Amino acid sequence: MENIPNKMKTVVDLLKTWWWVVALVAAGTVVLVLALGKPGSSPKKVVLEEIFTQKPPAQPYAATQAAPAGFTIQVYSLHDKMAAQKAAAELQSAGYKAFIEIGDAGTQGAWYRVRVGGFADEAQARAALEELRKKYKGAFLVPPRT
Repeated sequence: MENIPNKMKTVVDLLKTWWWVVALVAAGTVVLVLALGKPGSSPKKVVLEEIFTQKPPAQPYAATQAAPAGFTIQVYSLHDKMAAQKAAAELQSAGYKAFIEIGDAGTQGAWYRVRVGGFADEAQARAALEELRKKYKGAFLVPPRT
């Protein structure tokens, strides 16, 4: 190091201390070049265009099955339609009058509410609720719509 001029010695000392910064900048440059890809193609632009040009559904979400009158019990509320259908089928195979109501939560999208219904009065619904809570802890009673 004694043969190296002072200015060069300073640069060498800096590189010894900051080598990892140089490596990160170089790696970032490589990532940027790979992300940009070929000139003229921009996959991110396509995705953004799709997001900003999406149209709302033509009709609001409707219930997949008619809700029975009277008290109901909500067992699940899911975003996934297939999971809701599977849960309703499971409840139906267990002998319950299960159905799905779809609620539109605006920016959150659709909620598929898996419910069990057809109870003539509150006492009957509460008895069924106690039974359902043995397997479905989050189940709760939904009063009839007036």
